[in-house]
Amino acid sequence: MKISYDNISRISQVGIEEIQKWRSRPLMEEYAVVFLDAMVFPIKRDRVENESIYVAIGITPEEDGDFRILPARRHGKCL
Repeated sequence: MKISYDNISRISQVGIEEIQKWRSRPLMEEYAVVFLDAMVFPIKRDRVENESIYVAIGITPEEDGDFRILPARRHGKCL
């Protein structure tokens, strides 16, 4: 099966738009518990640097989980 570069780009763009909508949805007003964590990965570009992926999980009083993956950051700035 062959897929053109244009099709891959179009499919990727749809996925990126859906991810952006999910990430920008409003937070709930109240969480009973919030778990925060980060994973650090060595990333090689011009040189190897550590970058963190932050994860936040909020449990509402109704026990529904609201899962967020926060943007990768380098030196305190979003990538």
